[in-house]
Amino acid sequence: FFNQLRLADFAECMRSLGYPRVISMENFRSPNFELVADCLEFLVTRYDETAVVDGDISTEKDRVHFLKNVNRAFSQKARIKLNLKRLYSADGAAVKELLKIAEVLRKAVEAAADGENDIQDGDGAKDDETATNDDANNTFDKLFDVKAIRKLAGDVTNAGAKTFDCLRHENDSGSRVARVNAVQGTVEIGEIEKAVQSSILGVKENQQRLERGLVDLAKDTNTLRLVLEKRKDELDRSTKRLGTLQAARPAHQDEFDTLQNAMPTLYAEYLERHANLAYLETALDERRGRAAVAAAAREDALRKMRGRLRETEMRVLRGEDAAIGGDGDGEGNSDSEDEFGDAGRQGASGGSAGGVGEPKTT
Repeated sequence: FFNQLRLADFAECMRSLGYPRVISMENFRSPNFELVADCLEFLVTRYDETAVVDGDISTEKDRVHFLKNVNRAFSQKARIKLNLKRLYSADGAAVKELLKIAEVLRKAVEAAADGENDIQDGDGAKDDETATNDDANNTFDKLFDVKAIRKLAGDVTNAGAKTFDCLRHENDSGSRVARVNAVQGTVEIGEIEKAVQSSILGVKENQQRLERGLVDLAKDTNTLRLVLEKRKDELDRSTKRLGTLQAARPAHQDEFDTLQNAMPTLYAEYLERHANLAYLETALDERRGRAAVAAAAREDALRKMRGRLRETEMRVLRGEDAAIGGDGDGEGNSDSEDEFGDAGRQGASGGSAGGVGEPKTT
C-alpha cells in the first residue's frame, strides 16, 4: 500500500517536472532498470543542464558506474545521499530513492512559480504603492547600508583569496584527500557534531597539556632563579676572598725574595766547586793507579829476590863450595839490591808525578 502511494506521488512529481513518458503502477512491479536509468538521467539534466552522465547500461559494470556518477552529481550539488542498492534493484524500493530527488525539484519549481505570481501581483499593485514609496525607500536604506555591503564584499573577497592561497600551498596529501571527500560526500549533522566534539576534546586536552607545561616551566624558572642567585652569592664571596689574598703579603715573602736574589751567586759557586771536585777525583784516581803499578813492581822484585835466595839456600844445602857460594851470594845480593832500588825509585817518581798540577781551590 505504501509503495503504491509512493509510486503515485513519484508519477505526479515526474508529470509536474515535464517527464515525457507516462509512469504507471505496473512499471515497477518487476525490475526495470532502463526506466530507472532514464528517470535518473532526466532528473540530473533537470537539476543541472551542464551535468554530463554516461548513459551506457549494457553491462553490470556500466550500470554500477552509471549509478555512482549519478550519486556523485547529486551529493556534490544537492547534498542528497542515495542508496545505490535500492536503485540497482529497479523495483518499488528504487521509487523511494527517486522520490527524494523528484520532491526537491518539484519544491523548487513550485517556489519559482510562486515567485513569478508575486511579481505579477506586484506589477498590478504598483499604483497603490506609489504613496508609500518614500517609506519603502527609507526602509530599504536602513536595511541595506551601502558601506556595510561594500565592506562585507571586500571581506568575502579577501577570505576567498586567503582560502585560495591556503589550498594552493596545501602539501599534506591526507588533508587534501579528507577535504575532497568532505566536499564530494554528503554532510550529516550527526557526523559534524561528532567531529566538532572530538576537535573540542582535542583542543581541551592540548590546552590542559600546555597549562601543565606552563606550570612546570614556572617551577623550573623559580628553581633556576634560586640556583642562579646562590651561585652569584658564592661568586661574590670568592671574589672578595681572592682580593683579600692578593692584598695580603705572606710572612716569609721577604726571606723568599732575599734567597731568590742570592740564587745566581750560589749557583755559580756551586758550578765552580763541582768542577774542582771532578778534577780532584780524576787526579786521585790517576795517582792511585800509578801507586798500584809501583806496588806491583815491588812485589815482583821481592818475589824474584826470594826466588834467588831460595836457590842460594838450596845450593848451600847441597854442599857446594863456600867460595863459590860466597861469590854467588854477593852477586845475588847486589842484584836484589839493584832491583829493589829500581822499584823504590819508580814509586818515588810516581809519587812526585802525582803531586804536580793540583788545582787551586777557591
